[in-house]
Amino acid sequence: MDFFKHAVSTAPGRNPCDNTHEKIIEEANCLLNQIEKVGQKSREYTYISCWHLNSYESEAMWKLYSKDAANAIAIQTTTKRLYEAFDKDPTISIGKIKYIDFDKNFAPINGAFWYKRKSFEYENEVRAVISKIHSSGKGVFIPISIDKLIEKIYISPYASEWFVDVVKSLVEKYCVKADVTYSMMKARPFY
Repeated sequence: MDFFKHAVSTAPGRNPCDNTHEKIIEEANCLLNQIEKVGQKSREYTYISCWHLNSYESEAMWKLYSKDAANAIAIQTTTKRLYEAFDKDPTISIGKIKYIDFDKNFAPINGAFWYKRKSFEYENEVRAVISKIHSSGKGVFIPISIDKLIEKIYISPYASEWFVDVVKSLVEKYCVKADVTYSMMKARPFY
């Protein structure tokens, strides 16, 4: 709130007579509410694809992001492959999330989709973000090159053999050029 009070009281062309404490608080609250409304409105037409950035698999990610961890896959890609899979579309932004303490900082107005609370830092998230003002429904169709996107497909460490067969069969049927492998967490460690 201090930021908004300062912005209101030091606005160019402001009449110094308007700088009463009550007036500054009222206008700062008004400014804050307007910014909040703009942010809420932009959520209605912004679409996000979220990815986990890590050199290794994460058991937490398997359990958090699959409703049925026994029948789940994970797609391995890179930011370069993701960018190329979207045909280098300049309307799609790809970047890493910044994790901040919202009690001490705030996300910039145009950067709200790139910041999350520090308590989510374990996600180590990368996002592909697109705004489509004239979209309908709960999503947008974005053409993508599967062969450019997918580097490797990991099968859940909790999956049964039949599920492995189904995934491999689908990869073959649709001519997806990617290795399919069991999760590395399935491997027995060497002691």
